Amino acid sequence: MNKKQEIITLQIGNYSNFIATHFWNIQEENFKYSSRNPEKEGYEIDPDILYRSSLSEKDQVKYTPRVLLFDYKSNYGNLNKEGTVYRGNNNNASNNVIGKRENVSTFVSTSVGKPVDIENSAQDNSSRDFEYWSDYTSVEYHRNSLVQVSDSCVVNPSGDENGKNGPGFHDGLDMMERGDAYAEGGISDEYQDKLRLLAEECDNLSAFQCFADTDGIWGGVSSSILSHLADEYSSKAVVTFAANSYSSHIAQNSEEAVLERVYNSSACLSSLAANSSLYIPLSCQRWWTPNTSASQLGPQVLPTKYQTSALFAAAIDTATLYYRSNFSLDVGSFCDHMCPSPSRNVAVLSTSFPGSFERFGFSYQGSEPVFPNKTPLYSSPYMSYLSPRVYHPVSSTSVPYTEIVSIRGDLLNPRTCSNAQEASVINQDYQKVSSLLQMYLSNTYMESNPTQAVLRRKICNITQPFEYQKNLYPTFKQGNAKTILTHLQNSTLISPFIEYLVHDFKDIIANKRLSERITNSYDQYSNSDILESLLQYSENYPMNKK
Repeated sequence: MNKKQEIITLQIGNYSNFIATHFWNIQEENFKYSSRNPEKEGYEIDPDILYRSSLSEKDQVKYTPRVLLFDYKSNYGNLNKEGTVYRGNNNNASNNVIGKRENVSTFVSTSVGKPVDIENSAQDNSSRDFEYWSDYTSVEYHRNSLVQVSDSCVVNPSGDENGKNGPGFHDGLDMMERGDAYAEGGISDEYQDKLRLLAEECDNLSAFQCFADTDGIWGGVSSSILSHLADEYSSKAVVTFAANSYSSHIAQNSEEAVLERVYNSSACLSSLAANSSLYIPLSCQRWWTPNTSASQLGPQVLPTKYQTSALFAAAIDTATLYYRSNFSLDVGSFCDHMCPSPSRNVAVLSTSFPGSFERFGFSYQGSEPVFPNKTPLYSSPYMSYLSPRVYHPVSSTSVPYTEIVSIRGDLLNPRTCSNAQEASVINQDYQKVSSLLQMYLSNTYMESNPTQAVLRRKICNITQPFEYQKNLYPTFKQGNAKTILTHLQNSTLISPFIEYLVHDFKDIIANKRLSERITNSYDQYSNSDILESLLQYSENYPMNKK
């Protein structure tokens, strides 16, 4: 009998920790739902894949995420070194020593955030823009999961974490190389020791899932970490969700901020994708267009870290059911399925959430299924693309090379079906739901482009609806659907983004449009290496000819 797989999660950067905090809160709700519904045998979503167990001081079994998280020390808020959040007086301030001069310590009083009252589940925090991700976490972490990066590594305090002359990709690489000079005790040694402890606890470590920022130093930090994984854990699959957050500098049409993001995104695609089995870029802002203030996620989502990261987390939770649910599939086969070849390992993610799933029009009349329309899923107006430079209208000829379609919740609304009882029975039958989706996908794809077939397709579905705690997860303007459908595809839809990076990266280097501090080549990843990698991806993902 095969041993159950175990996954280590990496959270690298402030925005990634916002996303991952929502992700872990969702896992807590998944567990609670399963506990409330004992009539179902086992768990549809297996918590042991992502969680570790240990004994508390009172010799009680305690479950915490099997995770390493990286962020600036000042971004941890009320999360202490033991991995718990102090939820006392929300107006607390902490005095931190920031320097010494002639035996006199200099102190600064800093806010430590305003953690939500976990017990007050009716409180609606949708409109809040949390300063710290720890303010809305519902989980506790093991002390060995925390890697605090010294704020002294910020080479330009006047800059921003995500652009406009703040530290960049190469600063992150430099920090990892010279850890003892920037971080207390050496960040590289610290995280490698903690990673080793996590790995040694596992009976069957199968893979890593990585949430990585592409802005600021974090792309470089992630690059160094994934390079280490490639050396020390080469047999383990790595799936990377690489995200950039909403930038006020870009929203104000700062050309320099856009160019910094182009440079950092190019370096990340070159380095992170090379050391990932599957690389999935995400963006909540259309920073590649003249209208840089536009949201990639639609008007129903506020451009705050709290709301945008919540949408990403819900989509990632559903999209990764392939290797976290009761299908007994692992991350390795997930990545193998998605990549038609090792050189084509970049995927695009879209989701129906938060919109109502009923808009799709799946129904059952009499004894026959009724499909929404003849629009293929990849060009459906009811799907929101979370990956950069992909938005509607999508060409109906853009058939994916490979795809994974995941759904949690009810496919059919019994109220709209002529036989409500039959619809309810179908919703509870994995095979019937999968067959209906398979029929819809095959028919619409064939009608749109009969000359191109999907190489590999997998449908993953569970009956458990999407539920959340109101004070820990936002309610979007149009409400939150309980059924979520996600579409992960490897296709030429990523081509415009790659071509954009190639064009603007060439321009940045040739015309020296950014300061040398940002574009200064690092031995491991020179500008010529980055460009060569971009050109290779451009060749692997050719633009569709119209």
